Amino acid sequence: MTDEKQAGSEHLYSPREIAQWMGLSVGTICRLVQDEPGIIRTVEHGLMRDWVTIQIPESVWNRVYEGLTVKAE
Repeated sequence: MTDEKQAGSEHLYSPREIAQWMGLSVGTICRLVQDEPGIIRTVEHGLMRDWVTIQIPESVWNRVYEGLTVKAE
């Protein structure tokens, strides 16, 4: 299953949404997910610069979040 098809069947989060839930900055969320497979990036070309919008599928965020949490044994 391709990333686009997978993302089409699940909720997409913005870095701002996740940052609000987690009490972290948007920049921190972007750094956490920047190299994760499955992230959807949309580039809009402007006159002075390009704008990149990031959408994070729920399954990708769950994977990142599990990597951040430490399970007590």
